[in-house]
Amino acid sequence: ICFRTGMHIKAATAAIVFRKALVLDPAAMSENVVEEKKKKKRIEKEESKESDEEKKQEKNKKKLNSRGAIVNLMSVDAQRLQDLCPYLHMLWSGPYQICLALYFLSRELGAYTAVGVTIMILMIPISGYIMTRVRALQKLLMKQKDERMKVTNEALSGMRILKLNAWGQAFSERIKSIRDTEMGHLWNYTFMTLLGALSWSSAPVLVSSFTFAAFALFGDEDLTATRAFTALSLINLLQFPLFMLPRTISNVMEATVTIDRLKTFLTKPSLEPRPNLP
Repeated sequence: ICFRTGMHIKAATAAIVFRKALVLDPAAMSENVVEEKKKKKRIEKEESKESDEEKKQEKNKKKLNSRGAIVNLMSVDAQRLQDLCPYLHMLWSGPYQICLALYFLSRELGAYTAVGVTIMILMIPISGYIMTRVRALQKLLMKQKDERMKVTNEALSGMRILKLNAWGQAFSERIKSIRDTEMGHLWNYTFMTLLGALSWSSAPVLVSSFTFAAFALFGDEDLTATRAFTALSLINLLQFPLFMLPRTISNVMEATVTIDRLKTFLTKPSLEPRPNLP
């Protein structure tokens, strides 16, 4: 059901973006007209000062006017919404599985389970910082993708003029420069994503190692094979939710960026429908 829902969301997102692109006001695609409208608004609002967030939103709206941005909305952003759906239930089932595993683990190892819980709590701020960085890097990456698609479409649509004026080398260098910047953002984004996955995939190993060490050194009872293998099986049960929960949170952060981009594009002015002629 979740996979099917994700496919429906992707198809619906692509359809609604395409439908909006067909009725989008040409004035919104023209940067000069947009600048003139901004000047009029500034004259009307001389007494009020715009905040930094409003300026950022205006810049994002301006950049979402290109054809490359529309293509990215229909492909990349729609795919991110689809990727979120299959494991969205991990947001509640993941903590539930972790709590059950820790409860049964405490029955085997007693108070020394608190050592493993402490390690998990210490990893939460690390994961939060990584997810914040992932979201910021994703915004930079999508912004650079929009710029690359915009320049590429300009070159392809004006290929005849480009060839007649021998501008091929100049456009090639421009696209290459934008692509190099995009690859830098992509490398940082991939590195931070892998770092987050590594931190949480290593959590079960750290939890089991420190918990067994504390039980063996300070515990009154012996660490028997029965108790050790039972605890190991419970710790292995923690591996899937500990791995999928941060990944789902990362997908949620990416989906919020996608929703903001879609909201910015879909709230642009549209052409009014022409009245039917008698």
